[in-house]
Amino acid sequence: MSKSYLVAAIILLLASSRGYASTDINIGGTVGYIWWKPAWQDSKTIVRGVPSNTPAATMFVEDSGDFKPSSNFSGGPIVSISFLEKWSISSIFIIGRYYFRETSPSISDALVFMGGTPLSAMSVNPANKYERDCLKWDSDSTISYSFNKYVRLFAGVKIQGYNYEQRLYITGTGAPNILARKLSDHVQNYGPGLGIGINIPLVENFYLMINFSGLFLWGFEQIVTHESYNLNAGLSQWIFMYTPNSNFISYGCNSTITLAYYIEKINTTVAVGGRYQILFNRQKSSNLFDNEVSLNIFNKQYDHFFGITLSMIYSFHITGG
Repeated sequence: MSKSYLVAAIILLLASSRGYASTDINIGGTVGYIWWKPAWQDSKTIVRGVPSNTPAATMFVEDSGDFKPSSNFSGGPIVSISFLEKWSISSIFIIGRYYFRETSPSISDALVFMGGTPLSAMSVNPANKYERDCLKWDSDSTISYSFNKYVRLFAGVKIQGYNYEQRLYITGTGAPNILARKLSDHVQNYGPGLGIGINIPLVENFYLMINFSGLFLWGFEQIVTHESYNLNAGLSQWIFMYTPNSNFISYGCNSTITLAYYIEKINTTVAVGGRYQILFNRQKSSNLFDNEVSLNIFNKQYDHFFGITLSMIYSFHITGG
């Protein structure tokens, strides 16, 4: 939300010098090096299923250890329009890929049952680790109003989410127990935001911008299982994973601090700065044996998304007063 507001703030500052009736179209792009520490960094999961050759329920309560924060480049387009000197509508979309591999053995503290019999030997192999390849996107659309050249209020909608593919192959150390799993996870959040920005002119065409916004998002998680089976003492048992859709809420804040310079000869603004977004998550249930939270249990956990950004925005004038 604050990143989209940055675009609005830049073009409103430029438009204010061209007359009250001025209208500007602005297009550009942004790229940043971003760190992501997801809410499931210290991941707890639960899976229920039924093997095809027995009516006994299968339950895996897993502690997958810690995932280190991942970092990579993210980027995308910017588009906006300013009008009536004080108003602006803008939108920004960024996307990036993040790779996670946990640092400790998966199912290190698992309670694994097959027909009521614990298979503890499957929980102690240090080679068993999750790997997740995530594609994450973030979109902000805002409308901004300028009270004066220093203070602006903005509101809008944030849509963000991620998909990841996960593979897991677990071997027991005390018995020939093997669990294999392949799945994909789809998560999406959307909701409103409201914020305020401070613009500080430093020298001609050079500005310092500080923005802060609050966010409230609804979240949805959907698991698609491609493969899941257990091999116990030579007996192959295909497992149907029960992973219903999960609903949760997230709320928090987003802030940016940016230096922006307008190059008059080419009608282009260059902005360099940093952003930090933190979201607190609440799931419907935190009970490990209540599978309404789907695969990842991240109730009361924080999601951090922060980094350094570079943006370039080209402006062209349509009308004037």
